[in-house]
Amino acid sequence: MVITTAGSASKAKAAELAGFENVINLENESINEGVMRITGGKGVDIVIDSVGGNLTGNAIKALARNGIIVNIGYSAGAQFTANITDFVWKGLQMRGQSLSGWFTAEQQQYVWNQLLPLLANGSVKPTVAKVFDAADAPEAQRYLIEEKPFGKVLIKF
Repeated sequence: MVITTAGSASKAKAAELAGFENVINLENESINEGVMRITGGKGVDIVIDSVGGNLTGNAIKALARNGIIVNIGYSAGAQFTANITDFVWKGLQMRGQSLSGWFTAEQQQYVWNQLLPLLANGSVKPTVAKVFDAADAPEAQRYLIEEKPFGKVLIKF
């Protein structure tokens, strides 16, 4: 089972249209509340957290016994609050991981050689919110902060 989050009703709808069956709209409920609703109170075995900030502390509460949270980003902030007893009593683990640290240069090239043809032939279609020219990078940053789009914002060089 895969569960995703969305920061608004429009993003939740976009996630559903993209094929996600289990979407938590953070305007209506917390990550923990949504996970417990979807899993019947069990929690999840793993959380991949690419957002960070206050959402990380709530995601920790959503973990099942012996669950693991892997933090790969912190766009919402680098600090959070958690209760250490959640880790002790539930046997939780937390790790941070930089995606660039996973592979050697040779392994990275192998991954790109597998991925680029899938992108080129349309088998993998990332959701792109908007593309900006490099000269418009400040506008792209404003768009990310103010519009909070669904999908990636790209800079074209």
